[in-house]
Amino acid sequence: MIVGILLSSYNKQVISVNRLGVELNLGKETKEENMKESRENVMLFRDIPINMAGYTVTYKGDTVSGPNHYYKILYQVRKNDTGAIKEEFILLPNAQINPKMGLVASPDTRHYLTHDVFTYITSTIDKSKITDTTSYESKTVKSGDSLFFANGYMIFRGFDTKVHNKNYLAQTGDIAVSATMDVFSLEGNSYQATPTYFIRNQSENFVEDTVGKFNLFVRLTQILPNENAARIEYKQPNAMNDYVIMKAILFPYINVLWIGTIIMILGFGISLYKRISVK
Repeated sequence: MIVGILLSSYNKQVISVNRLGVELNLGKETKEENMKESRENVMLFRDIPINMAGYTVTYKGDTVSGPNHYYKILYQVRKNDTGAIKEEFILLPNAQINPKMGLVASPDTRHYLTHDVFTYITSTIDKSKITDTTSYESKTVKSGDSLFFANGYMIFRGFDTKVHNKNYLAQTGDIAVSATMDVFSLEGNSYQATPTYFIRNQSENFVEDTVGKFNLFVRLTQILPNENAARIEYKQPNAMNDYVIMKAILFPYINVLWIGTIIMILGFGISLYKRISVK
């Protein structure tokens, strides 16, 4: 176990090297400490990959479970000649954003036979404090018309009186209709949005739909029956408002430590068993 600790600790390698030379705000007491830590952390904007020690690393968003925020970090290894993916895995380091203690982080680890890749979050943005200043764009479209946004496009396919929008809660007397929007990324991946327009108690209402892949919000705000057209509003808040700062460390020969730990526990067990047997 001691040999494992020495081998792993002495030979550990920080692989999250900040090659941009940008000082990150990591809350250290002095500028020197902050600069040193900045060199060993990388900033990941959502859905924007970076290269790191042979890996292509992408922050894919976060989920919340109680006080814990789980951050989805996608690691990929590609073949040098073709660029095809030969290895892919997701780590979910989590953190609690505590008003008094700051960010309390817990790591996630990828285990290999000869080493471990240890990943944890060192800083992130408090999304509850973000003010969305992005305004909606508005377009009148007919079936087959396209709408373009930053990293993709949508095609309006028509109306559907069978509403499938999970955010719409029907009530007796509602008159509701959805717009069927096929959403495409620039890589050709497809998604669907169904913004909903409804009349309730003689007043117009609408329920927007979202496409999380693009942070895209879509509304159906008006139906134009004489033109067989729809008024669609959409916006895509700045992806730069969603980021994490993370540190990744490679610990070699960590399995020597675990083997030593197991041997020590077995030794204690055998010793205890013999001690009881003697009595």
